[in-house]
Amino acid sequence: MDAFLRYRRERLKPLSEPARPGAPAGDSRLLDDAIAEEAARQRAGLSLAEVETIHQIVQRVIGKRVLARELLPPGLDNPGIGDGGSQLAALDAERARFGDASVDLVLQREEELTALWNADLARLAR
Repeated sequence: MDAFLRYRRERLKPLSEPARPGAPAGDSRLLDDAIAEEAARQRAGLSLAEVETIHQIVQRVIGKRVLARELLPPGLDNPGIGDGGSQLAALDAERARFGDASVDLVLQREEELTALWNADLARLAR
C-alpha cells in the first residue's frame, strides 16, 4: 500500500501542473501524462496489473465510505457495525470480492486514500 500511495501522490503532481507556457501548437499533454504515469509506476515498483488491482479495491472501498459518510447519519457510517448498521457501510460485498485483509488494509490508510480520492475529483471538476 505504501508503494501505491507513493505512486498516487506522484501522479497528482504532473496532472495538476498547468500547460507549459510557450508550448508549440499540438503539444500533447496526454502523451506527457502517460509517460509520467509509467515512470511513476516503475519508480514505485508496481506492475500495471498491481496498480489496476489496488486501484479497483481502493475505488470500491473508499467510494463506498465517502458515499456512506454523505448519506448516513453519524454512527451508522462506519464499517463493521453489525446488524444495526447499513449495508452501504458494512463493505460486505467488497470483503467477499477482495478479501478481509485487502479491505482492512485500505481502511487502515483511509484518511490518505480519501484525500487522494478528493484530489482526483477536484482535478476532474476543473
